[in-house]
Amino acid sequence: MLNFTTTSISSNTLVTLYSALGQKVLETKTEEAKVAVSVAHLPSGVYFCKIDSGTFQTIKKFIKQ
Repeated sequence: MLNFTTTSISSNTLVTLYSALGQKVLETKTEEAKVAVSVAHLPSGVYFCKIDSGTFQTIKKFIKQ
């Protein structure tokens, strides 16, 4: 499970996960400040999580073991 909290969440925040090769593996919209995204279906490896609320954007790297 990938958990994060942000104060910049708006009603149309898009959370997108990418593989290390740049392939989109998951995309979801949220309105919550605390977000939990299941990554159980993903194989082990390096991934990037992009959070885009329109006014705020960040990309974080994570490793699934």
